Amino acid sequence: MRGKGSGSISLKNKWIKTKWLQSNRDLKPFVPDTKLFDRSALVQMTGRYERVYFKPTTGTGGN
Repeated sequence: MRGKGSGSISLKNKWIKTKWLQSNRDLKPFVPDTKLFDRSALVQMTGRYERVYFKPTTGTGGN
């Protein structure tokens, strides 16, 4: 999706952005471990990390 007149790509879905970043071998080391939320992912992530962040797939600035 192209932003109006900007010539840049604008994706509103954070999961799609994350998967794209993870698919790039140069960028992947800088992308935190990220999973779509479900009970299994929650158990796995809280077992692995001291802190786990939840973010909606869409929205910006806390919206």
